[in-house]
Amino acid sequence: MVNSYVTAQNSGLITKNPIRVKIGNGRTTRFWHDTWLGEQPLRCHFNRLFHLDVDLNFCVADIRHNEYWNWNWQRHNIGGRNERALVDLIDMLGNVNCSHEVDTRTWVISNSGSYSVLPTHFNLINRGVHIEDLGCPLCNHGVEHINHTFFKFVVANEIWRKVGLWTNVGLNGYDSWNNLMDWYEHWDANGACKIKLYSTITSVLWLIWRFGMELSFRLIVKVFGIL
Repeated sequence: MVNSYVTAQNSGLITKNPIRVKIGNGRTTRFWHDTWLGEQPLRCHFNRLFHLDVDLNFCVADIRHNEYWNWNWQRHNIGGRNERALVDLIDMLGNVNCSHEVDTRTWVISNSGSYSVLPTHFNLINRGVHIEDLGCPLCNHGVEHINHTFFKFVVANEIWRKVGLWTNVGLNGYDSWNNLMDWYEHWDANGACKIKLYSTITSVLWLIWRFGMELSFRLIVKVFGIL
């Protein structure tokens, strides 16, 4: 099961980095850790530079000043190899246009750029696959679709309730990713608190997703012939 899950990731059916950030003002997007420029976090693409930085958790807005990027390296001479990597990084950053809007997050299940391809019963029927039962195989209640899987089915709802109690923030009253993100963007909290909660939310989504995908992976194998 685990090997099949990895195969699905490697084949491109399931993306390895499901959270994408559309940069706005950069105040709630972690420069190194969030996927906001390219297909993976910058710490993965520029790992040597990442380990040379003094502050590993700053936001995009923290180092961008008047169209310039300012890092605080651990040493003045970062070395020729790292200097070349820095040139590549600055070249990538040349395509970044910050605005006064808030940063927005998108939950991307597939490399096609949309979570609508997650092989739930509902989506498979929309794609012409014959499914006799629309019911959710995870809880046997309700129609299996994206919002049900992540927010409405009994296990997911209980997880959100307990995480809400732990963080002292009500998180179990939302029935979709868009509704949750709408609340998040308007939540009146400082940048550090928003980043911590965002990390928690995305971790919960990731765990629910993996749980659901591993339980229903036989459906993926049947439709796509992975094995």
